[in-house]
Order: sequence, then structure tokens, then C-alpha cells
Amino acid sequence: MTLRDLFRDKDRRYLLLTASLAFLALGTSQALYGPLYPWFRESLSLSGSAVGLIASFHFFGATVAVLTAGFVLRRTGFKPVIVAGACIFSAGYAGFAASTLWGGILASALLLGLGFGTLVSFNLFIDDYFGPLGAAALNLTNMFFGIGAILGPLLAGVSLSLGGHRLAFLAGGAVALLLLAMTLRLKQHHPVAETDRSGAGTALAGTVVFLVFLALYIAAEASASNWIPTSLTRNHTPPVVASTMAMVWLAVSAGRLAAVPLSVHVAPHVMVLGSAGCATAMFLLARFEPAAPLAYIATGFFMGPVYPATVSWIRRVFPSRAARVAAAVMAGGGLGGIFGPPLVGAVTDSFSTAEIPLAIALILVIALLTGLGITLFFPLRPIPAGRTGPSGRERDTPRGDQEGIGLVLPVVPGPVPGSDPRD
Repeated sequence: MTLRDLFRDKDRRYLLLTASLAFLALGTSQALYGPLYPWFRESLSLSGSAVGLIASFHFFGATVAVLTAGFVLRRTGFKPVIVAGACIFSAGYAGFAASTLWGGILASALLLGLGFGTLVSFNLFIDDYFGPLGAAALNLTNMFFGIGAILGPLLAGVSLSLGGHRLAFLAGGAVALLLLAMTLRLKQHHPVAETDRSGAGTALAGTVVFLVFLALYIAAEASASNWIPTSLTRNHTPPVVASTMAMVWLAVSAGRLAAVPLSVHVAPHVMVLGSAGCATAMFLLARFEPAAPLAYIATGFFMGPVYPATVSWIRRVFPSRAARVAAAVMAGGGLGGIFGPPLVGAVTDSFSTAEIPLAIALILVIALLTGLGITLFFPLRPIPAGRTGPSGRERDTPRGDQEGIGLVLPVVPGPVPGSDPRD
């Protein structure tokens, strides 16, 4: 099996296209809020803390939806969950475009978050569907999230220049409706059945440590997006700061694109730990002011593959429980976005903004130590046969998949991509 097998048939190509549009839409929606905050504050006479509730409602809805979808899709298969997510996502955009009252805006943010979290199930869908090429497919599709995060502020700026927030949400709603139409044509696919119901304690322990790892990583990522501009402002002009942040997001997408061919030959835990380790080194380099802009751009490149590869890593450790474990990990990992930025902010209060890259690097070091512990106590598992693989065919056997891709994995207890465990 080679990278060309990602695009082997029309069903695979269509799923990749649909998922790419979904992640583009998700990235755009998440990046829309911030640039519109001043307009909401002025037009609705809100305080800063009040307008911040828009993001709070969004992320609360997303967290609930990620958890719920992870449990529901095992009964229904992936397609109904994805279609429902696209419907809710479209409704959220429509609500935003139509709302002029504060209550309607918050309700729309909750809807948009629920749709967002449900569509995050594309990560599980893709990884399960593509089997040993799951990590490559995840990096390819998640690349578009970073592109969407760049387009969101641009769309908000155009909308504000024309007098309000409606155009931004009408445009986003049009994309959401296109996504809904595309999801209706997806082929149904069921997660690999649970073949081993023993070891619930092991699965619970694995969920906890993966959650801690992902929360720490997201804490570092959220801290970087929130505090890099402050760090750069000390010795660089506003245009340099703005262009560096845009380049950081482009570098995230570039990192995911570069990881696509590498994922065919590198096990997901190696990709995760290697990328996070390189990002840590770049944050330490950013401590030296002249190198800071390029170092921060490099951190975006190296951090790009971490999240998609972590999803793939979870399924290779707990294949038959992957949907539930990954849903809990993705939802709980979002807590890192809550505690990370304030923690780095506390460091700046106690010391100075010069210590921002060092503080983020220390968070990543703790994440790396957690990841190394996972590799020691939670080995990769073989791939079981799927119920319905790509294009309705049975999924390849583990041995054939490994040998065809040339993965370098521990001989015992077994290899990579699939679903079935000691969970």
C-alpha cells in the first residue's frame, strides 16, 4: 500500500473532498468570532466579559457534541452523525445571520458549536475508514482547518466594511449548506466492532493519560496563538507581528501537508513525539529575539501534525474502543485551551513577556514526558478486519498493511492502524 491508495477510488476521493471542505468550514467559523467582537460590543452595548460568552457558548456546545457523537456513531454509523452535524452547523450560521438580539446570538453560537463538535467526528470517520493510511488522510484534511482560520478574519473584515456581521455568516452558511449536500452523498460506514470487551480498566487509564497529553498539547497551542503576538510586540513592529501570525497559521497547514507522505512510513506516536519535540526546540530558540519571528513560524510547522496524529495514535492503541476513547480525549483535551493561556499570562505577570516562549516550551516538555509514558505502558495493537472498509470492501489484514507500508513498529504486541485491543 502506498500514498496513492489514499485516492484509489472515487469513494475515497469523495470522502477526502468532503472532509477537507468540513475542516475548512470549521476553521473559518472558529476564527470569525474574534474580529467581530468590537462590532458586537458596540452595536449591542455589551461589556467585554459579556461578548466573550459567544466563544464560551460555542465551545460548550462543541464539547457536548464531541462526547455525544463519539457514543452515538457506534450505534448509527458515521454518516447519520456527520449529516446531523452539517444540519446543526447550517442552522447555527442561519441563526447568526438572522439574529439582532443578544439571546438569539448566544443561541446561534451554541448551535454552531454543537454542529462544530459533531463534525469533528470526521476525524474518527477518516481514521477508521482509511485504516493504515488514516494518519496521512487526517493530516491532509486537517490542513484545511488552518486555511480556514486565515480566511475567517478576512471574511469578517469584508463583512464589517459592509456594515455588520450578516455577510460573514451568510457566506459561512452557504458553505455549510454545500457541505450538507455533500455529506448526504457519503457512503455509510460503521466503526470496527468491539471484539474484546475486557480490560475496561486499561481503557479508562489510557483515556486519562491521552486526555492529559492532549490537554497539555492544546494548552501549548492555545497559549501560542494567544501570546505570540504579545511576545513579538516587545521588539517588532505591528506589521511584522501581524504577518508572523498569518505565517504561523500557514505553517500549521504546511506542516500537515508535509506529514501526509511521512505518515505512510512513520508510526503515529513517532510523528506526535517527534513533531512536539521539534516545536519545543523552536520555542526555546524564540527566546532569542532576532530569531523569534522565524522560530515561531517553525513552531506552527512542527505543531501542525500533532493533533491529527494523536487521533490516529489513540485508535492504534485502543482500536475497538477508539470512538469512545477518542471522543472523551478530544472533549477533555479542550480543557487545555482554558488553563494554558492564563497560566502563561501568570508567568508574564511574575517575570516578563520575554519568558513567554520558555513557558510554552515547559508545557510541551511535560506533554512529551506524558507521551513517552504512553508509549511505554500502552503499546500499539494489530488491525482487525473492519465491518465495511473503503468502498464496501473488507479492510486489509494487519500483516499485509504493515508490510506494504513499511512501518517501523514494535514486533510485540503488534503494529499500527486499525481497531482492536487489549482495551
